[in-house]
Amino acid sequence: MLMMGFMMTYAGVTGAGVTMPLKALGALVYGVEALVAGPIAMLVGALIQLGFSIVLGILFALFVSRRTSTIAALFPGIAIGVAVWVAMDLFVLPVANQTMAARIALMPLAYFIAHLLHGVGLATTPAFLRTFSKEHLTYGSERVAETQPIQKHRLLLWVGGIFAALIVALFIASFFLDGMIRARTQAAMNQQLKGYHVALARAHLQIVGGILTLNDLKIVQLAHPNPAVADVPMMRFHIEWKELLSRRVVADVLLFHPKVHIGQTQLVSERNDRVPLRQKGWQDALEAIYPFKINRFTIDDGDVVYIQDALEPPLHLAKINFTTDNIRNIHAPNNVYPSKVHANLVIFGTGWATIDGHANYLEEPFPGARTQFTIENVPLSALNPEIRQINIAVSGGLLFSNGLLEYSPKVTRVQVDNATIEGVGVGYVHAPATQQAEAQRVKATGKQIEKQNNRLAVDIEVREFDITHSSFSYTDRTKDPNYRLFFSDTDIALKNLSNHQQQGPANLTLHGKFMGSGDTQVSGDFLARQYGPAFHMNVAILNTDLSSMNDILRAYGRFDVAAGQLSVFSEVSIKDGYISGYVKPMFANLEVYNYQKDKNTGILHQAKELVIGGASHLFKNSRTQQVATEIDLTGKLTSPGVSTWQAFVQVLHNAFIEAILPGFDRAVRPNAVTKTSGQAH
Repeated sequence: MLMMGFMMTYAGVTGAGVTMPLKALGALVYGVEALVAGPIAMLVGALIQLGFSIVLGILFALFVSRRTSTIAALFPGIAIGVAVWVAMDLFVLPVANQTMAARIALMPLAYFIAHLLHGVGLATTPAFLRTFSKEHLTYGSERVAETQPIQKHRLLLWVGGIFAALIVALFIASFFLDGMIRARTQAAMNQQLKGYHVALARAHLQIVGGILTLNDLKIVQLAHPNPAVADVPMMRFHIEWKELLSRRVVADVLLFHPKVHIGQTQLVSERNDRVPLRQKGWQDALEAIYPFKINRFTIDDGDVVYIQDALEPPLHLAKINFTTDNIRNIHAPNNVYPSKVHANLVIFGTGWATIDGHANYLEEPFPGARTQFTIENVPLSALNPEIRQINIAVSGGLLFSNGLLEYSPKVTRVQVDNATIEGVGVGYVHAPATQQAEAQRVKATGKQIEKQNNRLAVDIEVREFDITHSSFSYTDRTKDPNYRLFFSDTDIALKNLSNHQQQGPANLTLHGKFMGSGDTQVSGDFLARQYGPAFHMNVAILNTDLSSMNDILRAYGRFDVAAGQLSVFSEVSIKDGYISGYVKPMFANLEVYNYQKDKNTGILHQAKELVIGGASHLFKNSRTQQVATEIDLTGKLTSPGVSTWQAFVQVLHNAFIEAILPGFDRAVRPNAVTKTSGQAH
């Protein structure tokens, strides 16, 4: 109680929080979640501390007797307190409780003093024994008996006292080396880094155990020094004692609450630098600090912030906890990925992710890793400021996903077992100022898809991808007037998507409302063929309110409508870079001219709409009461052939010869699916 009371008081005074020591102890059971687990974790921490103290007190009581004086018990008590401090700081915490190791590294002197107080508390054991004993000591012969336990263990007491005094002396002496250690460490890191500079506020080498602690470490990019790229309150190096059993002297590195700030200007500068980021000397800088090779690396409560500009909220990854060990491949060296990896983090405030897997850090020319991932509740709207640069706007939306990622010099593998996006709004804007950039992006994306198609070293598989209760829009600002097409209440299901032909075709289904009113069904399949992808799609759009499309009618036809419904049926196939299929638009209840709508327009415009309205009645089929046509799509995918003459002939055919009926009435590929056709009818 004396030890814990001191630690809680010190933590409260220094701003760490009076309950922090109890939560840190509770992390032995709950891990890093103990810091936010509430009173249960604190209770568990208190029980751990009291339970260990009770066991240690009983053992110490067996060593002394009630006749031992408090002064005589003080030396072994302090020796045991120092021994416990050495064992906890060097061996137990780095292995069993990294969360507590990070917190006590911020207050090493207080933690040492707490163990001295623990030893003082142990020294009171004989006094308590005398207080609660029914027998009372007397003078005379009892004095001889009182000294017998001390004489019996005199050598052990001397050894323990000398050991404790040596540890205390080395502990105190280590603080006199701080200035020299700081200057040497800062110079060694800056000598290895290229394009970056390190500023170090404090450094402390704990001679007992060889623990090096760096405080307030800042890393700045020389090209853009403000703000600092990284701010690390504490970095700790120590020998991994358990690996001494494997006859290897390696180091354990802990970063506590590192904050990484990446600005747009810094990112652009790094991207334009001819020297890749991985060749900037980061690993050499770490190894220059501590003389032993790093075998375990831990990040406790890290933060990464990306700042697009001062007007937009930053992208924030918080509570990053990352651990990897066996970096030097000491154990299981013949495994493809011998090193364990675990990470969890909070994404954009409300989402979180967990990563578990293995890595090979010694693989050449760069490390490889294979990990399982789980992502929950990630808000996609946080990405809006960044992706707006590619003409896409996102509102709302939550992402859930799980799967496997593998990246190494030999293979790149992305396996998404399930991905779900709920309630997202996605809009693409085609603008005059970005037309050239948009065309270049489309071209680059096409080349990248072509490059990865059936590539042996790249395996991409999406087993199930669902988008629910979402909307999608396309806005064209290059036309006069601007127009917007959209789908609302949209559900999309994509299954078995792969970049390898042997995985079989992917299947796509879509249900939604075109322009808010047209019931839409889309079904299709996609196959990553060896000589180019093959794609087949059926589209049925029923009874869209045509007046909602007036902007596009004005942009392309220079007229609008007062009422009417549009239905569209289409079958399209793509194979070997060629397209084949048809589009069948159908118009019902069409009213083009309306006095209230057109009374403020010019005479010529009103005359034009009267002619169009008259033509719509003239070419309407008497049985179906619809104006319809059918247009073939043929030729290369980049420039399909569309015949205006065919469209006009089909209008006449529908009006005067044979009605063009709703639905899919012909197959554009062998073995065409007929189920969707029946549903469309």
